[in-house]
Amino acid sequence: MAIKWKDRFEPSHVIDRIASVRTYSEDGKASYSGFVVDECMPTLNSMLKFPPAAADIDQETLVWRALNRAGKELTPESFLRAANDELSARLKTKEVTYSVLTSISISPDKLLKSISLLGCKIQLLNGDFQKKFRPHRSNQIKEYRTDISDTPSDYCKVVVTVLAKSPGAAFHKAMRSVDLMRSLMCLMSNPRMQITMGRVSHEAVNVVSLGGHHTVHLADGKSAREGYWYEPYFKPKSLHKPDKPDLMSKNIRWATRRINSSNFGKAMVCSLLMFVRGLDLHDHNAAFLKVWAALEMLTTPNQADYDKLIRRSVFLFNEVKYQRQVLEHLRMYRNANVHAGEESENARIHCYQLQTFYSAIIWFCIRNGSNFSNLEDLGDFLDLPSEPIALEQRLKQIRRAIKFRKPSVS
Repeated sequence: MAIKWKDRFEPSHVIDRIASVRTYSEDGKASYSGFVVDECMPTLNSMLKFPPAAADIDQETLVWRALNRAGKELTPESFLRAANDELSARLKTKEVTYSVLTSISISPDKLLKSISLLGCKIQLLNGDFQKKFRPHRSNQIKEYRTDISDTPSDYCKVVVTVLAKSPGAAFHKAMRSVDLMRSLMCLMSNPRMQITMGRVSHEAVNVVSLGGHHTVHLADGKSAREGYWYEPYFKPKSLHKPDKPDLMSKNIRWATRRINSSNFGKAMVCSLLMFVRGLDLHDHNAAFLKVWAALEMLTTPNQADYDKLIRRSVFLFNEVKYQRQVLEHLRMYRNANVHAGEESENARIHCYQLQTFYSAIIWFCIRNGSNFSNLEDLGDFLDLPSEPIALEQRLKQIRRAIKFRKPSVS
C-alpha cells in the first residue's frame, strides 16, 4: 500500500505555500526561508494517510525528507511520489537491534526482572546500566545538556531491546512498551484519592513516572545517534515501593496475557497509553481531559455520546445511582473545561474521581476481553439494566421472543 492524501484535504494550498519559500539548488538540496515551512509541517502531516506498514516508521522525518527529494518543482504530485519513494527505501532498510535506556520511579526490589511487551523486551535492573552503555550515555547527556533536573540515582534503570529500522523508530516503539507496563503499575498503585497542599498538589498523579533522559544505543553500547530524548517538564519524585512487588509482577504478566488474547487488545493498549500519559501531566486540567478520552475510547468508540458513556461506566458499580451523580458532575466539569476554557482548583480531585471509573472499565475489559467480539459487543452488554429485577424481566422477554421466532414443528 502507498501513502495517500486524505479525502477531506486539498493539499495544493499547503504545498504551494511551502513552495513559495523553497529554494532548490543545483546540487539537489532544498532550503526554506522564514518560518512558513515550520508552520505548515503539522498540517502536512495530518493530510497524509499512511499504510499499516509505516506504523513503526518515523513519519515526521519521512515527510521532511520527502519535501527535500521532491525535485525542483514542488507540487502535490511530486511530493507524494517522493514520500512513497522514501517509504519504499525505509521499508527496504534492514532492522537493527537497538537498546533504549531509560528509568522509572519505582523500586526494582523483588519486582519482575524482564517482560516482553509490544514486540520489545523490557529489563528492570537492580542496579546501574551495563558497563558498555555507561560512558556513551553519560557523554551524550553531558554534551547535549538540558535545563531539566537530574534523575534521582535510585530510580529503577530500564533497558528495552527492540528491532527497528532507525533509532527514532526504536525509541518510539520502546517507550510505548514501557508506558504500557507503567499503565498497569499505576492502575495498581496510584492512590484512589489524595488531598494535598503546597508543592505536592502540583505533582503528577502517577506514582510511577519516567526519568528525565532516554538514550538509544547499538548492540556494542555506542550511541545510535547524536543527542537523546528527554522529558521537558521532568520533576523528580519519591521512589514508589510497592507493598507486594511479587503480586504486582504476577498481575502485570496476567494482564498482558489477557490483553494479547482479547478481541480488542489494540484499543485497550491505546486507551492505557492515553491514561498513563495523561496522568503524567502536571497540569491536572489537561490530565483530566486525557483520561476522559481514554474512558471514551472504551465505552463509546467513534462517537461522543456522553449519556452512553455514563450509563455504561456506572453499570459496573453497586451504588449505581450515586456513581451516576459523580460522573454527571465530571461531565459538567469536562464540558466547562473544553467549551468555556474554565479551569478548577479541584482538578486533581477530579482526576482521582475519573480514575475510579477508568480503572473499573479497563480491569473489566482485561478480565473479559475474550468474551466479547468487539467494543460494540461490550457496549451492548454495558447497556443492560443494572437492577436485577429489570434484568429478570429482560430475560423473560428474550425467552418469549425466542419462543415466538422459533419455527413451529408441524
